[in-house]
Amino acid sequence: MNCSNDTTEVKLENIVPPCISEKAASKIIEKFDQYEQKKGKKPLGIRINVARDGCAGMSYGMEYVFEINGEHYIDTNGVKAFMDDDTLKMLSEATIDYHETESASGFVFNNPNEQCKCACGKSFCA
Repeated sequence: MNCSNDTTEVKLENIVPPCISEKAASKIIEKFDQYEQKKGKKPLGIRINVARDGCAGMSYGMEYVFEINGEHYIDTNGVKAFMDDDTLKMLSEATIDYHETESASGFVFNNPNEQCKCACGKSFCA
């Protein structure tokens, strides 16, 4: 898996920014193009967040970004990913990948800061 953070705008010390794999970046860019075809406006990037949710306590979220609000961002494999300080700390050294099988597909967070995951895999604790 090749993950290169070409441009890093992260200012927090001792944080290794998360990486978006080439496969995940390709899928995100594909989703941006689909959104632009349907809505006439292309997202500038994605916002990644960690929220208190799920049976293990926390869950990951991603949404399109259309305006930049001074958040930290990384530009990895052609995708800008925006996040707040808490999310950036929680995702230090993580990799966001995309997995596809015959029965399921989706983004997968490989996060060394996770201490446990719920049985369904939708939430985690750290």
